[in-house]
Amino acid sequence: MVSKRQQVMGYFINNPINDNKPNKYKEVMKAFNITLKQASSYWIHFKNNYINTEIANYSEKEIKKIIKQEGDSLNISVNIDYEVKSLNDLLEACEVDAKKWEVVSWQCKKWDLGIKSKDQKIETKALYSVSAKFKAIPFLKNTEAQKEILLKELFKKSEKVAPIVYGETNVKKDNLLELALFDMHFGKLAHGEESGEDYDIKIAAKRYISAVESLLNRINLSTVERILLPVGQDLLNVDNLQGTTTAGTPQDNDSRFYKVVRSVKNILIAVIEMLSKIAPVDVVVVVGNHDEQSTFMIGEMLDAYFHNNRNVSVFNTASLRKYYKYGIVGFMFTHGNREKQNDLGMIFAAENAELWASVKQRYIQIGHYHHNKKITTLQTQDFQGFQVQILPSLSGSDYWHTGKGFISLKQAKAFLYNKNEGLIGEFTYTEK
Repeated sequence: MVSKRQQVMGYFINNPINDNKPNKYKEVMKAFNITLKQASSYWIHFKNNYINTEIANYSEKEIKKIIKQEGDSLNISVNIDYEVKSLNDLLEACEVDAKKWEVVSWQCKKWDLGIKSKDQKIETKALYSVSAKFKAIPFLKNTEAQKEILLKELFKKSEKVAPIVYGETNVKKDNLLELALFDMHFGKLAHGEESGEDYDIKIAAKRYISAVESLLNRINLSTVERILLPVGQDLLNVDNLQGTTTAGTPQDNDSRFYKVVRSVKNILIAVIEMLSKIAPVDVVVVVGNHDEQSTFMIGEMLDAYFHNNRNVSVFNTASLRKYYKYGIVGFMFTHGNREKQNDLGMIFAAENAELWASVKQRYIQIGHYHHNKKITTLQTQDFQGFQVQILPSLSGSDYWHTGKGFISLKQAKAFLYNKNEGLIGEFTYTEK
C-alpha cells in the first residue's frame, strides 16, 4: 500500500510548489488532507532528496543527479528507473567516461515512489538510488585517453611546419624515428640546496614524458614507418634492495626499490602503447652500470606485456651490446662504461660483421657520460665509416656529481633516419 508520504512525493513531481507564492501549501493540504506542518515537512524533504538545483517534471530516466568533484575524486548520486547490475550499467547511469575515471566503490538501492497518473490515481513506481565514488585515472595509467589527445595535438602542431597534408595516399612512410632518452636514473635523489636542483622519481617521470611529447611535436609523424626506442642506459639509479649500483656503490635514493621498478614499468608501458598508435615500435633494452640486473628484468616485463601486440617488438637479450638495422643504417648500442671509445668501431665490425658490411651508415650510441660528444672516424675518403654518439641525459645531478663538478645541460635527443638516405634529422629537447 502506498503511504501518504509517497503519495505527496508523487504529487510534488508533477505539481512543484512555487516558494514565492502566498499560501503555497494550500492545494497540497486540501488534496491529501494534511496539516501545514506536514506539507512543509514533505516539501523540504522532497527538495533535499529528489531534486538538484531546480524542479522539473518527472523523466523516465532520471529524477535527480548530484555531482561533487574534489581534486581527483568524483562522487555521483543519481536516481533512475532501472537497476544497476554491472559496471557498464553504472557508467551509463552516472554518465562517466571510463577513459578518465575508475570506480572506487558504488551501491544501488531500490525504493518505491508514489506517482500520480493522468486520471489522478496514485501508482507505485520502482526507482533505484545509485551512489558511486570515482577516482581520476592518472596519466601513466590513462593510456587510451592520452593517446587520443596526444595524437590530435601532434598532428595539429605538425601541420603548421610540414607541407604534407595528412591523409593523402601519396605520403611515403620510409623514415625511422629514434627517441634517445638515455641515463634517466629513476629513483635518484638530489636536494636543490646541495646540488642546485631537486630530482626524484616524480620529477624524472615528468621530464621523460615531457621530452617524448616535445620531440614528437617537432616531427612529421605521417612519414614515420617505424619507431626505435632504446630503453635502459642507467634507467634505474640502483640495482637492488640495498640501494647500490650493480657493483655495490651506495647511492642517494628517493624511494624504495620495489616502488621505483613498478613506477618505471608503468611509465614505459604508457609511452610505448602511445607510440604504437603512431607506428610499430622496436624496443631495444641496453643495460647500464647502475642497473645491469634490474633493467634486464624490466625488459622481460615489457616483453611479457607486449607479447601479443603486433605493433611492439622488445629486444632484450643478455648481451651488453645490441644491434639494429634500418635501410642503409646500422646501429650498435652499448652503455660505454667498459669499452674504449676508439675500439668501438672494430668491436662493431668484428662482433657483427654481417650488419657492418650490409649498411652504409653506422652509428654507435653510448650513454654513461651525461653529455653531448660526437667522434667521427672515416675508414677511407670514399667510404663512410662510423660515428660514435655520446648521448645526453635528463637526470638531475646528485651531491656526489655536483661535488665533482659534473654539470651539463639536461637534454634528450630524437633522430630521423630515411631508409635510403640515412640520417636526415636531429632534434633536441632541453629541460628548462
